[in-house]
Amino acid sequence: MVQCGPAFIDRLPPESRRAGPRRPVDIPARLSGSAIKPLRVRASNISRRGCRLDVRCRFAVGTIMLITLPGLGPVSARVAWSEESRAGFQFVAPLSIAVVDILVARHPSTAIRDGASSLADWNG
Repeated sequence: MVQCGPAFIDRLPPESRRAGPRRPVDIPARLSGSAIKPLRVRASNISRRGCRLDVRCRFAVGTIMLITLPGLGPVSARVAWSEESRAGFQFVAPLSIAVVDILVARHPSTAIRDGASSLADWNG
């Protein structure tokens, strides 16, 4: 388990704090910040304004970190919520719709690719 510093536990479910709908993906990414060594993570959903990362530690809400996604340079993001195995991030500057569309097309969710669910059935 990676040591990530103090955590702030918010009692609201992540879905209720979301600024917009997320699209399911399976994107390899790298997470870095001033207090941690770079971590290999996976983005499991994304929107113009943020993403959810599958991680093995908790982060302090409000911490600014860098998320490196395939084909993009590092993107600054603020920790919106954090649980033991995943965390939500709000991008400091929203991504363009075109960038999100390309990431979704190149990195579809494993669940969708394997036929476990469809976009129409996904509840975000």
